[in-house]
Formats: sequence, C-alpha cells, structure tokens
Amino acid sequence: RQAQAALNRRDPARALAMANAALQEAPGDARLRFLKGLALFQLKRMADAEHEFNGLIEEFPELPEPYNNLVRAAQGNLEGARDALEAAIRSVPDYAVAYQNLGDLYLQLAAQRWRHAQKLAPSPVRATRLKALETLLEPSTDRSSGDASRSVTRPAESAVKRAPAGESATPRGSSPTE
Repeated sequence: RQAQAALNRRDPARALAMANAALQEAPGDARLRFLKGLALFQLKRMADAEHEFNGLIEEFPELPEPYNNLVRAAQGNLEGARDALEAAIRSVPDYAVAYQNLGDLYLQLAAQRWRHAQKLAPSPVRATRLKALETLLEPSTDRSSGDASRSVTRPAESAVKRAPAGESATPRGSSPTE
C-alpha cells in the first residue's frame, strides 16, 4: 500500500525502494512486482521495467496488465507492442483498455506507413490522410475523466493493484484505469 501511495504521489524512487523492501519478504507477490515495474517505468528505466513486466508475464500469463504496460516500456517497437496487446486480449477477452490501446497502436502503425508512402511519393492526397491520422493521434480529453492523454501512455494498474498478497489477481469485473 505504501509503494502504491508513493506512485500515486509521483514519487517513483520511493515507490521502487518500498517495493524492493517488501519483495524481500514476499518475492512472488505479483502486485508488488507490478508496482516495481511501474516505478521503473516512471523512473524511465525502460529496460528494467520491460524485464519486470516480462517476468510477470511468464509467471502470471493470465494477468493482462503486465502485457499492457510492457507496451509502454517497449516504446518504439510497435510490432512487439501489438503482440503484447494481442496476448493481453487473448488472456482476458473483455479487457477494454487493451482493445483501446490496440486501436491506438494500429493508428500509429497506419501513420507510420502513410509517412513512408508520402516520403517515397509525395502527394496532396497522402498528405491529407496523414494529417487526419496525426490528428487522431494527438492527445485528447477523455470525457469521462477529464484527463488529457493517449491511452497507450497510461498504466493499467487495477487488478494487480487490488490483488491481496500471495493471491492471483483476476482482472475480470474490475474497472481498470488506462
């Protein structure tokens, strides 16, 4: 709980220290390991965050949150991110945030391809379509929460955060944050 509170206060260094200390007592606790991955991500230690999320995926393949956050840690690797999100959806078919993030990812892939086409053969039609795609990718305000951001850049913490220590977290029926 203290590590989560530190993350909520945007103090990832403290959250990481607390998660590491708690993991000494409970090394298999998925919730603590997930919090550690989020803290590493917030500290911009992407390789370490990716390693932590991959470890969680190996040990707890039924949890979609590590897949979803692996996407964030593996920035720039859009194909790998797509594979992780599709794995999250296979794990929990009703995980709406993973579908939303996959949709955003497909938009990014489409924009990437349109940029390449425009570079190879510039045309006003390609430029118009590329601009439309880039407009869709701009941060927008989520009407339900008032937050301005793209979903791919926000964590999904719900199920693992709420899981009691030593128990497997099951995201079904939860309301994940993006």
